[in-house]
Amino acid sequence: MELERQVCSLKLAQRLRRLGVEQNSIWNWCKINHKWIVVWAYSEEPIKATQYAAAFTVAELGEMLPIVVEAGKAGTGISSELLSIQKGHFGNVGNDECNGRSCIMT
Repeated sequence: MELERQVCSLKLAQRLRRLGVEQNSIWNWCKINHKWIVVWAYSEEPIKATQYAAAFTVAELGEMLPIVVEAGKAGTGISSELLSIQKGHFGNVGNDECNGRSCIMT
């Protein structure tokens, strides 16, 4: 698979940079000779880029997500239950732990 398809798009990278997202990634989108390319951030050779933006991987973006995301009240929004997303693995657990619903285990 092409490297450019394994990192965020140039458009998203530039938007995240403008929004002030810290530019710590193992890959960068760099403008070299009027062309945007993805380069490894820790290259031993100096990169003569006129512009750059962090080219985050899916894993790097996932690590930036908040621990918990909640949306709406019960009976409104996406479902009839309160949406709560937490970092962890997804699975079904017993009625005692999640009231019989699928939930995220941390």
